[in-house]
Formats: sequence, structure tokens, C-alpha cells
Amino acid sequence: MDYYRPDPALNELDYPALFSLAEYHTRQSEIILSLARKKQAKEDEKIETENRANELQESYKIVMRCLRRGMKLDEAIEETSKIIHAPKHTIEIRWNDFISDTTVKNNRKKHVLIRDLSAIGISNVQIAHKLGLHPVTISRILSKERKNWRVV
Repeated sequence: MDYYRPDPALNELDYPALFSLAEYHTRQSEIILSLARKKQAKEDEKIETENRANELQESYKIVMRCLRRGMKLDEAIEETSKIIHAPKHTIEIRWNDFISDTTVKNNRKKHVLIRDLSAIGISNVQIAHKLGLHPVTISRILSKERKNWRVV
């Protein structure tokens, strides 16, 4: 069917019927466009919500970057809050979840952060204070990491 040619049956209609038909189809077209815009807005909102959730989920990485730049934990959380436009309290919760998570994957990330902070000259006590851990925990992690640092 060719959409750009008029239907031959339209030739049978008089002009008031054609105008009426055109008005009907114009209204239907507006309704369809409105419906399409609403569905598009919903889809965009869904994508935006997913993106925000991903940003919040990954917020600990931004906090880690800030800590590596030498910021204190409170400053790093505040900076992260500004970067992803989320409440400071939410970032603190995400950070505490990251710190308290004991999965191997997150432990490795924490150990790398501790090693990096130590490598730039931050003391174990300062690292412990920044991360909310005990200094003995930092020493234990660093001693394990030093075994892995040895060059063969």
C-alpha cells in the first residue's frame, strides 16, 4: 500500500465529507503524537532512574578518587555528593556499605585503595581515620599487600 497516494475511494466523497475526515484524522494524529510523547517521557525517566541508581551504586569509586587526592573522608563524601547531585547522607550510607562489605571483589578494591594511600605517604593512622577502620586492620592489610608487591 502506498501511503503517499490518496485512496481512490476518497474521490467518491464530497468536499464536506473530506474536510470532516481530515479533521478526524488530524485529531487522531494529535492523540497518537501525545501518546507517543508520554511513552517516550516514561522511557526517558526510566533510563534516568537507572542511571541515577548506577551512579549511587558506584559512588564509592568517586569517594576513593577523592581520598587518593588527599581529601579527608568528610571532604570526599561532600565532593562526591556535589558531583552526582545526591544527598551527603546517601553517599555516607553507600560508603559505609562498601567498607563493611566483605566480598572478595570489594576487599580487593579496599586493599588497593589502602595500598595507594600508603604509597603516597599517608600514615596507617590517617588511612584508618579516612576509611573508618582500625589502624591495626590497616597494618594487617598492608603486610598482606607487601607480600604481593615483591618483585620476582
